[in-house]
Order: sequence, then structure tokens, then C-alpha cells
Amino acid sequence: MLSGEGYQDDWIDANSLLPLLPQANHIRQTMNLPPIDFDIPEQRKAIVDGVIAAAEDLRLAVLHIRDFAARYEIDPERIVLGGFSAGAVTSWNVAHGMGVPVSGVFIAVRIRRRFRRQENCYGLVPETTDPHVHGAV
Repeated sequence: MLSGEGYQDDWIDANSLLPLLPQANHIRQTMNLPPIDFDIPEQRKAIVDGVIAAAEDLRLAVLHIRDFAARYEIDPERIVLGGFSAGAVTSWNVAHGMGVPVSGVFIAVRIRRRFRRQENCYGLVPETTDPHVHGAV
């Protein structure tokens, strides 16, 4: 199966990824990388390509599992996708955007009970030092 077979150019509006840019640039800063600038076409394309690559990988994995369901001893009609953060978005894109046949999609979330005000573009930040929690301080 050729790369890109499940994707069509008009499926992703790069501007829909703009709300993710502050967090992506925050992460890049912690890695001593320069921020991404959506006004530079090559950088905009790199972000869109990353979203597409993740979706294509998951799409091919699901189709492989469906094709070899007997070998894996699973019911192909009971495949459910899900994840947290980018995994959730990718699962949603594959199931509902690319139309890969799955029985459901779940989005994992962590409920945050206490927040403190942080003076930056992120607004409310959870009061936690757990490094596994998105936005931990």
C-alpha cells in the first residue's frame, strides 16, 4: 500500500493546528529548539506532515490487524482506537477522518482538580509536580 493512499490534501486545514502551536513551541523551548513559525511554509508543512504520518501509521496498523484477524485470533469488528493527547487526536482522525472501520474511539483524559493562574499564554496550569501530567510545573 502506498504512503498517502488514505489521505487527501483537503482533509487537513493547517490553520486548524494553530491552537496547538503555543504548547508545541513550549516543548521545543525545553529542548533548546527554535519555535515553529507557521508563516514559513516549510515549517507549516512539517507540522501537517507529522499529523498525516501519524494517522497513516495507525491506519495501516488497523488495516493490517483487520486483514490478519484470524492469525491474531481477534474479532475485526471489535477493534477500538484510543489514546491521550496526540494519540487521541490520531485515533479520531483515523476513525472519523479517514473512515477506517473500527467499533469505537475513546479519548483518555486526566481530570485536574486544582489549578493556579500562570501569567503566560497557557492560562490555567495544574498544581502538580508529576512529570507525566501534561503541563506539570
